[in-house]
Parts: sequence; C-alpha cells; structure tokens
Amino acid sequence: MSQQSDPDQAVRDSLNQANTILVAAHIRPDGDAIGSLVGCGLSLIAAGKQVQMVLSDGVPANFRFLAGTELIKKRAVGDFDYRIVVDASELPRIGLALDGQPAADLNIDHHVTNDLFGRRNLVLSDAAATAEILARYLPVLGLTIPPEAANALLLGMVTDTIGFRTRNVTPDVLRVAAGLMELGANLADVYY
Repeated sequence: MSQQSDPDQAVRDSLNQANTILVAAHIRPDGDAIGSLVGCGLSLIAAGKQVQMVLSDGVPANFRFLAGTELIKKRAVGDFDYRIVVDASELPRIGLALDGQPAADLNIDHHVTNDLFGRRNLVLSDAAATAEILARYLPVLGLTIPPEAANALLLGMVTDTIGFRTRNVTPDVLRVAAGLMELGANLADVYY
C-alpha cells in the first residue's frame, strides 16, 4: 500500500522557498533512520540550504563512521522555514527532537503503520527502506545527491534489508542501490 500526496511540484516549491530546514528521525535510531536523515540533510546542504539534523537519542557509536553524523544534534535549536521527518510512522516516535517546533511539513516514510502526520506525506509502504524513497525522490525534487549522501542512503537500504536479504528486495531496489554506488557510495565500507 502506498500513500502519496503530490510529492513533486508542491514539495519542490516549498523546498526552493525554504532557507532553514530541520530534518529529524525517530528515537532509538537504526541504520535507515540515520542514513535517511544524513542523506536528506547533506543533499539539502549541497543545495545551499541551512540544515539542522536532529536525533533525540543521538547517533549510536556503530554509525558514527558515516560522514555527516557529526552534524547531528539532539534537539532542534532555532526557527525553521520547513520541517522534514524521515523514517517515523508517527510524530511521537521522534521523541523530543522537535520539542517546541510546529508540525512536520513533510513526512517521508515506508512503514505501513504511518499515520500520515505531515502536512504533506510521501509514504510508500512497498519501499524496502525510507532511504530508498529518498534516493528515488531527492532528484525529482530538484536536489543532487553528493557522494556522502549517497553513502548514507545506501547504509539505510543495506541495514533495513539486512544486507538485501528481505522479501521486499526487488530488482528495482538493487537498481537504486547501484545508482547510489554510481554517485559515490561505497558498498564495501557500508557493510564493514
């Protein structure tokens, strides 16, 4: 099942107008939460946006090798034009990361249980990982995926599919992974 509300032009226009963007992911973050957060955040930074990435629980030690994780904060500080939540099925799953912030402008997720809490929702429950959705849609939204972002998104895909071993891994999922490798992601480093 997929839930999608006009992810292209409306979101592209909003992102183009925004200068300061907050990106947050869920508590007790796994590889998809971290990879999606960093992949999205670094792609927005490459577009010249001021971005703050937030994880209420911080980055677990085993994911700190990933470029971009050093930019992650535990709480949002300041005001933002636009707020994105990745890899969370409901807003309370974010913990205190958005404490005091208005609701999410964009909710990007792959969980079938997502309650569509965003003003706009890009929820594709047939996707193998939220990182896969981002790898597909960031270019559609006019954003480039720099090598460090590609590596983060590949990490999200590898971890959520247990190394491409889950039933939702399709030839298209592997093509997306190959595309990320063409952008500079290093599969051997991600596995290591």
